[in-house]
Amino acid sequence: MGFNLLITFGPHIFRWASDSDSSLIKATLSCLIAISSLRRVKVNLIREKLIKDLTKLLTDPTTASVSVMEKYLKLLESLAFTKEGRSEICGGDGECLKTVVKKLMKVSTAATEHAMKVL
Repeated sequence: MGFNLLITFGPHIFRWASDSDSSLIKATLSCLIAISSLRRVKVNLIREKLIKDLTKLLTDPTTASVSVMEKYLKLLESLAFTKEGRSEICGGDGECLKTVVKKLMKVSTAATEHAMKVL
């Protein structure tokens, strides 16, 4: 029961955390990364438009710390391993891909590796 609640409310917690301090953002991202190992969880997170939120936050200068960017890209990488995730990343106006490419060489080595896996 608790796991299903986390799947359902995880993206909403993430949206709320994005307006708060960096330690809350890091904790929320770590939690979402941990639960996103299962395919059904990934699909639910994608369905909740998490990729769109990640794209917005990757361009937000207030959340631009290296460790937060690494976590954003790691979560995006995890979601990219599903057909639905790749479709969402590549779909629309391509904003997610543009954002990932912009971050490619501007952060850390770990973030660059995550970004390369997304692409």
